[in-house]
Amino acid sequence: MSQPLFGGALSITVPDGFVDISQVRQLPDHQEVFASSTTDQSLIVEILEAVDEDNPLEYHFAQLAEANDSRESKVWRVARLSATTSVLCGEQLVAKFNERGANRVAVLLALVRVPEHSADVLVSLNAPLSISAESSSSAALSPDTDVEQLQAQFVATVQTLKINDYTLFG
Repeated sequence: MSQPLFGGALSITVPDGFVDISQVRQLPDHQEVFASSTTDQSLIVEILEAVDEDNPLEYHFAQLAEANDSRESKVWRVARLSATTSVLCGEQLVAKFNERGANRVAVLLALVRVPEHSADVLVSLNAPLSISAESSSSAALSPDTDVEQLQAQFVATVQTLKINDYTLFG
């Protein structure tokens, strides 16, 4: 089912089992966040000012790695879906909530450029590939992530993203 975002200005089909995190905690105005309690996956949609970079997806991936204090990060592939949409698939080794044990997480990013408004819509999916025994998620989760299937599902989700009201971008 299509999920309205930012007051209905955007919409996207959120995977089954994902819940709206804004019902649990306050989020920044430029973000919509959904999470699965059974897989520890999260889907984030952000409205950002367009970045003037040769490789904007790699820029956002590096920024995310830095913000998460990633111990390792690696880009697997980048693909263009359309004239305005590209996808990056990679992984990062990150600790959750400043824990000692780091988890290997698939990070999938989609960038939808809105050049007429100097804006970017960044969609990200974080999915654990392996969980450290020292992680707070270790008791509840044992990831069984098929990366190829995850990437296909992410692309299918991104392709449902619709911009319904361009006044969102100013």
